[in-house]
Amino acid sequence: MRTAIALLVDDDFANRLTPFTLRCRDYGYNLRNLRIPPHVSLKQPFVVHDFERFEQYFETFAQHVEPQQLSFDGFWFWGDAQEGGVAARVVDTARLRQLHNQLNAELAQIFGGTLADFDGDAYRFHCSVTIGASRAGLLPQLQADLPSWELKETTVSSRLAIFIYEESPNPDALYGVREYGTYKILPLGQKAGHS
Repeated sequence: MRTAIALLVDDDFANRLTPFTLRCRDYGYNLRNLRIPPHVSLKQPFVVHDFERFEQYFETFAQHVEPQQLSFDGFWFWGDAQEGGVAARVVDTARLRQLHNQLNAELAQIFGGTLADFDGDAYRFHCSVTIGASRAGLLPQLQADLPSWELKETTVSSRLAIFIYEESPNPDALYGVREYGTYKILPLGQKAGHS
């Protein structure tokens, strides 16, 4: 199984972001991105072999991280027609970068073999709006339209999530080859037993 750690955006901001997912349907994307809440990954999906121990690590990590300010400044496209997407750009901060690096170092030390795609200094913080295949003929129009999509906003994330991913034993046209979902959500910066 693979897992990821992400900051959840607040509900008001999420409600303003999801219409962009609907807009992406005009370029051939599906709505699959709505299966998990809008988020900013601190650690992209990686393989974990001792999930119970990882869950304990996650709970401790969440207790020691304060709510995070997230600033968004537009959208960017990545990939191609076969596998690509649109994401809301998150302004890189020293604290977000430190949390990303801390997770990479600690997870590798404790669990070994936790390298994920895009880890490291080149990782771009983002909030995915849509992911998957699009209609190739519409990509030039999407790339031309993106600069006009307005998103200049700052919000605070006060929750941290574990997402889990697994290859489906029964792939189908609707759900694809990977099953995924939200496993756990915890408040940031709250010690056990406090609300």
